[in-house]
Amino acid sequence: MRITFLSTLGMAVYNCIAGILRAVGDSRTPLLFLILSSVLKIGLNLLFVAVIPMDVAGVALSTLAAYLICAVLVFLYARSKYSYFRFSLSEVRMNPGMQKSLLIAGMPLGLQNSTISMSGAVLQGFVNSFGATVVAANTVIVKFDNLLNMPLSSLGMALSTYTGHNIGAGKEDRVKKGYYVSWIMAAVYSVLVYFVGHSQAFGEMFVKLFVENEPEIMTYGIRGMAIFSTGVLFLSMIYNNRSVLNGAGDTAFAMVVGLVEVAGRVGFAFLFVTVMKIGPEG
Repeated sequence: MRITFLSTLGMAVYNCIAGILRAVGDSRTPLLFLILSSVLKIGLNLLFVAVIPMDVAGVALSTLAAYLICAVLVFLYARSKYSYFRFSLSEVRMNPGMQKSLLIAGMPLGLQNSTISMSGAVLQGFVNSFGATVVAANTVIVKFDNLLNMPLSSLGMALSTYTGHNIGAGKEDRVKKGYYVSWIMAAVYSVLVYFVGHSQAFGEMFVKLFVENEPEIMTYGIRGMAIFSTGVLFLSMIYNNRSVLNGAGDTAFAMVVGLVEVAGRVGFAFLFVTVMKIGPEG
């Protein structure tokens, strides 16, 4: 954790620059650098764990190095291509008005993401109560969930930027059209994910990427993926509506929705696992 926290600077630099690049219409560059960061992380993992046996610290160190390298490279690229990033240290100074605007827009989103992450830690406590087999299966299910979220998260970022652009240009009809189109995309995606998540063949193949010859983990993993894939349409609703609100500058209400989501995740986990005693499926 000590090593991983050091990577915050790299993540902050990347996210700030990526946000500006997306806002000016360049969404491809952040993706390419994110892919580069992922490849670096895998390569450094092999180096620091398989070649240099540093154990868990090696995994954390690979994350730190990948983020820092990616942050430096994306800054150099952005500086060479866009005038926004060309400044001298003498130009760097406090701007109270700008800081206030950024905090008003960003704090609710930051709190929303933080509380959702904390609710994940609480849910992990419920998972741990079922023993090592369920913990291992849940690790696979969380990987599957992360994959489910990626396209929706990307669509959400695009929708937020698109909404902000068009409201700024006074073209609110385009916001409505973009919102409808995003719903069509989300609905099609949800149907595809539902059938993939309920496929026994896909479930077995996905679990085998992480474990071999573990029938119980296989059973729980496949069951968990089927349950998660059932709720993708509702997850799409959250992303689409929250993204338009964020793009329109109404981040405070999006934070309220995030807090409701957190309360639901923890509350229903307590109800299903502790009160109704449904078991790991809960």
